[in-house]
Amino acid sequence: MSNKTVKILAVGDLFLGEHPFTLGHGVTSVTKEKGADFLFSRIKAHLKASDIVCGNLEGIISPKNKTEKGIKSAIFWGDPECAEAMKDAGFNCVFLANNHTAQHGIDALKRTCTLLDKHKIKWTGFNSSKPETPIPAIFNVRGIRVGFLSYCDTQQYHLDTIILPLIDIDNIKHDVSKLKKECDIVVISLHWGDEFIEYPSPKQVQIAHEIIDAGVHLILGHHSHTMQGIERYKHGLIAYSLGTFIKDLWRKELRESVILSCELTKEGVKQIDIVPVIINESYQPELHAGQDCHKFLKRLDALSEKIYSNNSRDPGELQQVYLREIKKLERTDKLDNIKHYMKNIFRYDKKLLIENIILILKRRIYKKNI
Repeated sequence: MSNKTVKILAVGDLFLGEHPFTLGHGVTSVTKEKGADFLFSRIKAHLKASDIVCGNLEGIISPKNKTEKGIKSAIFWGDPECAEAMKDAGFNCVFLANNHTAQHGIDALKRTCTLLDKHKIKWTGFNSSKPETPIPAIFNVRGIRVGFLSYCDTQQYHLDTIILPLIDIDNIKHDVSKLKKECDIVVISLHWGDEFIEYPSPKQVQIAHEIIDAGVHLILGHHSHTMQGIERYKHGLIAYSLGTFIKDLWRKELRESVILSCELTKEGVKQIDIVPVIINESYQPELHAGQDCHKFLKRLDALSEKIYSNNSRDPGELQQVYLREIKKLERTDKLDNIKHYMKNIFRYDKKLLIENIILILKRRIYKKNI
């Protein structure tokens, strides 16, 4: 057995563009005023002490062409200088399979990939020639070969064309089997589940277990915007959701997340460390501290225990409980968004405000993302 190890730091969602309810005073506005480096300045020193630093890049960070303007291109579209800032902060791998990278179409996504390549940030979760199969990101650290793959459970935008690799257990098993011929360690990123809930659905747990059974060593989940529990299953580790690392969020419980530090050998995960993080008022991730951090860690422990206890419950009964919880959380979020929108309405650019209201009404009328 080799004593060589590789250290991976993983974070959750990186939203480097603005939320539709923070246009003009969100992440992009902070970037324009203070520079993209500012976003990472409070956490950079901690990230740099690892071999691989990875996270879910949610949205586009490419340059825009002349036709890409107005409200649609303002939402979740980060400044191109964010790529250099990410690299300088320590990031060398990002996951692209999520519901917002397809939002602005395949050309903008290709430009993002080109920009990441320029700054030597490896990526996975997109493959223009074979969309259902992600191009893997492969690292060789001290003779340990680590391969990453990225999938999502919904594309959400441009549904007439397959752009992103979707979560299909048979496809994933095939991709993993192929990658294991090249790599000692396989890590899977899954953008999945439902928003705002603090535990995975029975289906997610089943899928995660099947993926570990296929030979994967580490699963990194995200999308819920909340921290969910961490489960050790056989030889693998499953982080069902790492929360949100950077985003213009306003609810405190959604601004708490973790940096997951994993030390791996060729045999798998040797040990882990959890570093609590919180997004401050300037949308910067910083180390969590004090009594609130203590409460967060206790809650995380309880969420992890809940996964193990839920595994012994009837899946059908648990699914009904899960669905009721989702409906409740969706209602809460809608009310919270309205309150935030009205409270900050004076901060919006008038032109963008009118465009945003029209866009919201169209979505309500046509019942789809446009």
